[in-house]
Amino acid sequence: MLAWPFAAPSVVLHHHRVRVRARSALGVSFVILLCSRLAQAAVPEAIAALEEGLVHAESGQLDAAKKSYELSLSLDPKYERARINLGIVEILLGKVSSGLARCEQAIVSEPGAAKAHYCVGLARVRQKKNDAAAAAFAKSIELFREDPMPKLELAHLHRQAKRWKEAVELYRDAVRKRPDDPNLHVHLGYCYKQLGDWIAAEVEYRKAVQKDPTSYFGHLNLGVVLVRNDKDEEAQPHYETAAELEPAAPEPHFNLGNLHRRNGRLEEALSAYQNAVKLGPKASDHHLELARTYWRLGKRSEARASLEAARKVATAAEAPTVEKLAAQVEKYPVAPATVTRSRPKVVKKPEDTKPVARTPEP
Repeated sequence: MLAWPFAAPSVVLHHHRVRVRARSALGVSFVILLCSRLAQAAVPEAIAALEEGLVHAESGQLDAAKKSYELSLSLDPKYERARINLGIVEILLGKVSSGLARCEQAIVSEPGAAKAHYCVGLARVRQKKNDAAAAAFAKSIELFREDPMPKLELAHLHRQAKRWKEAVELYRDAVRKRPDDPNLHVHLGYCYKQLGDWIAAEVEYRKAVQKDPTSYFGHLNLGVVLVRNDKDEEAQPHYETAAELEPAAPEPHFNLGNLHRRNGRLEEALSAYQNAVKLGPKASDHHLELARTYWRLGKRSEARASLEAARKVATAAEAPTVEKLAAQVEKYPVAPATVTRSRPKVVKKPEDTKPVARTPEP
């Protein structure tokens, strides 16, 4: 599982839900900035209709915004600002081909319109043509370097492609322009974590939860990096806060189970793993670590039951790990009374190494 997330929702959406609310005002300001020069000779009534559309878009009323932009363009068919904004709204409403065609038409008329290239990038992302999207965002940046929106979109693409260093540079630039946006710190922290820079990741996640105490991904991932930085006691309240913020999410409970068990609190670990199993019954590692904890508590029959549940949901790659533990449970009535303090590992996918703190991507 992964926290945007991705790219950009709001007035200038993308594909990551976590960013929807934070970026709406930014999207509108970008439209105004980028397109102001295109409005010089527009019909006054067309300008008024477009401004009305911007208000609708900022409040999330995309259908109403579309009607206003269509009216603006009908009043002045050469008004490229209206054409670009209409294209963007159409893309956001799922009419990707239509929106793309409008923005490509705008580029023919106004090759230097950065917003039009940005619009093309959004369409290409929706079409899963990431290389073409990256080229379009790069062109938008070249034409208007001050706006963070195409940089954010390009950063998301770099992150998806695991080009962590390139993503970091773009996210850092976005943070400088949007210092109050907590989601940017979540994304930046995630990239630092993937680079193995746990100290920098901790700094960014702390900033995220300081600026937005309700950031689920901020608290969850801060807990992970605090454990990695040997700050277990600080990590626990962040996992607990994450669990409160997303009551249906199993990851905070799984991470709490790992934390309690590695510190010898087996009863607390048992309760946490039980919650993880309840909320995420299809994850084999939830059942596996619950079985391991039952075994350490001398509850062999319960351990066997959990192992059987793990077998039912384990993938082919996970099955050997389940069978290895099952053999140990049969061989030894009680698990060795050792408490491991293994650190969370950096893995390609959090679920590849068991147990490991769960960190959905932002």
